[in-house]
Amino acid sequence: MRFSPHICSNIRFAYLQQYAKIMLRNQCNYVKHPATGEPEKDMQMKNELFEEEDSLPEENKKRGFAFYLKKVFKYLFITMMVMAWAAVLLVIFLRRDHAIVKTPVLSAQARSVYEQDPEHFEFYRVYPAVFRSEEGACQLKNCVYAATAGEYEIGLRIAWTQLRYCEQCGRLYTPDQLESQKKYDEEDDPHSCIALGHELVRASETGRTLSYKVFDSKGREYETTNLVTRTKDINLGFFAIKYEFIRLAFGGLYFDLDANIINRESSVDLTGEMTSEDGASDEEDRGMRWYFVIYDAETDDRLFETCIYDNDTVLEDEAYELPDSDYLS
Repeated sequence: MRFSPHICSNIRFAYLQQYAKIMLRNQCNYVKHPATGEPEKDMQMKNELFEEEDSLPEENKKRGFAFYLKKVFKYLFITMMVMAWAAVLLVIFLRRDHAIVKTPVLSAQARSVYEQDPEHFEFYRVYPAVFRSEEGACQLKNCVYAATAGEYEIGLRIAWTQLRYCEQCGRLYTPDQLESQKKYDEEDDPHSCIALGHELVRASETGRTLSYKVFDSKGREYETTNLVTRTKDINLGFFAIKYEFIRLAFGGLYFDLDANIINRESSVDLTGEMTSEDGASDEEDRGMRWYFVIYDAETDDRLFETCIYDNDTVLEDEAYELPDSDYLS
């Protein structure tokens, strides 16, 4: 007996429908709930979810005090780390140098000389061998020499919070000077504040001032031609800083640049001593020296001294640019 193609296709379709129902029933394995009409399997899943939600508080109770204590310490540690890094970044920001300390300004007279003939204005960056006190309380920044105008300018940073003032002696001290006092007792140095146990306070809280001088190895002193200062003073009680940023110019300094180390040819003799072509020793080649000194303005006690130029001081040719008007006063 043979069936037409149309009947065969209907039979196949009916078979597939029946097969799909059987597979779906086996997969879901549900029976409709007589009351709700929902599949019992779905009801069972919902009940399991509700039971899990009900059990969550019980699990939290089982975690106990130790669990929450760990959480507290974890977040406390993270908070402390964030605050520590924020404090470090704040200190770095607050201790940044003011731009003026690195900006050549020069006096009005020297700037006038520059404006008359900028192309032939000789200007050098100077690198003194010793540019700071040991602890950094006094530090020279971007020293320059305007050869055409005969002017030497020093950038200076004073860390007032590092300086100390002795009320009994009425004197200012740098950390270097106080450190050296520890080597002596009262008999060796009757003026040693450390040996005498004098009370030392931050100089930034006293309103003291400093004075500055430049003189040469022949004892001649040079006049101050320009002084510009900026101050950064912050006191939060638990944290305090006070920096003074200065551009300080002196006039009447004329160096023999032909004798400078960058322009003379030196060699080493058999004894290992540096000699120039004419046979002069390295000490003789240094020539005259110029010194910069910082004093306590009230007592004239020296706080810092360094040689700012001799023939062995390195120079670097540099182009001068007129500063912004904000830096002129």
